[in-house]
Amino acid sequence: MNLADHLRRLSDFSGRESRRAFWPYVGVMVAVSFLAMTLAMSAFVLPVILAVEAGNMPNVLVAISPFFLTVLAFVAMLAAAVVRRLHDRGVSGWWALPTPLLLMGGVVAFGIEMNAFLGGAGIEDETFAGLFAVLLLLNGLYIASLSGLTTVLCLPGQPRSNRFGPPP
Repeated sequence: MNLADHLRRLSDFSGRESRRAFWPYVGVMVAVSFLAMTLAMSAFVLPVILAVEAGNMPNVLVAISPFFLTVLAFVAMLAAAVVRRLHDRGVSGWWALPTPLLLMGGVVAFGIEMNAFLGGAGIEDETFAGLFAVLLLLNGLYIASLSGLTTVLCLPGQPRSNRFGPPP
């Protein structure tokens, strides 16, 4: 399966997908997503720096939205392929759900933390520390979830037909 086939199957969550077809697509998507996220973060950082230098406290949740939307787009582009790969292992696609939820939670928590850090209006040190602890916890859970999911995706598929269809 080539990149064009994957792009045609963006909304196809049924069937199975082999490791051989899955990993080249993931490699291309990760490379493109790093480039896109770098551009999105550049669009985020410069306005925030300029606003802070001018004495204005920007709303970081609004400023980070290009990055958040970029992450969301690439998660969506990988979702169907990940589900089909999990089906090849014989498990439900729901196994993948914690990873993007934790990622999105971390992105939102980062925006809230940055608003508290930059705005600082009346934020107690204990509140700021609590927000940081939540951000740290979400990131740790995300890394653990991503590591577990990646491990499962690396394992060979079932050699026989399973409840999701015949081998790819």
